[in-house]
Amino acid sequence: MRGHKTLSIAATSILIALTFSACTQQETTPIETEQIHGVVETVAQAFTIGDIPTYAAGFTDAGLLDDQEVARDEFLKMDPAEFGGLPVKITDWGKTVVEGDTATAEVVMEIGDTWINGYTLHLQKQDDLWLIDAGVESDAYSFPLPDGVTPIAMELIDFAFEVDEITQAPQAFDVHNSGEQPHEAVLFRLSEEKTPVELVDLVLASEGPEGPEGVEFVAAVSVEPGEDARLLLKQPLAPGHYAFMCFFDDTTDPGHIHLEKGMVETFTVTEASQ
Repeated sequence: MRGHKTLSIAATSILIALTFSACTQQETTPIETEQIHGVVETVAQAFTIGDIPTYAAGFTDAGLLDDQEVARDEFLKMDPAEFGGLPVKITDWGKTVVEGDTATAEVVMEIGDTWINGYTLHLQKQDDLWLIDAGVESDAYSFPLPDGVTPIAMELIDFAFEVDEITQAPQAFDVHNSGEQPHEAVLFRLSEEKTPVELVDLVLASEGPEGPEGVEFVAAVSVEPGEDARLLLKQPLAPGHYAFMCFFDDTTDPGHIHLEKGMVETFTVTEASQ
């Protein structure tokens, strides 16, 4: 759950099927399950209210670095106004499996008022406390789509979104990253129609965590090279103007982000959901 209000949250993605050797897997006790679920629920609530110390306390040092891309000391100095603030509600639990001092927990969450996401969280026991560790995993298709929802296919390349024309209100996007770098698809609603060039200039010139006026964050998903992900919205998009953007750092051009390379796709929904 990244600390940016306008970008993707953590790890952006969903419940991978896990296989464990019968000789090493042990039965997870109700107490362990309760402890593991408790720390995940605490972290989700801390993100919701922007409580930086409580959020950090739920992670190992490696886990917090993986999640926030900064070390603990630096993260704890972050301006609270720049962290969290999106409501996160746990709606379902999958398998919770313990192997010695490590564990995995599958969880589905509603994020903000707009979309549904899921995670396979890796945890480690330290001083008798379960903490979220590095390596949040995702699975594109771990929970079923609502009846009647047909996903729109979208491909991410270095550096563009390739998607068929969108007119009717979509509710889900199936995303494949065929590029060589990690990418994200961050969806925004625009108050007025803009060309990709106009939008890039507007966003890059903006300051502060809220982003430019007239550009409203909707949802986000991140995808590793060669992987798939699903962006599932709680409701179909209403008619209006929208854009996908990628804010990840360019690994081959330090100091620049994918948006600067033109990784933006604008579209207009002209028809409401039937």
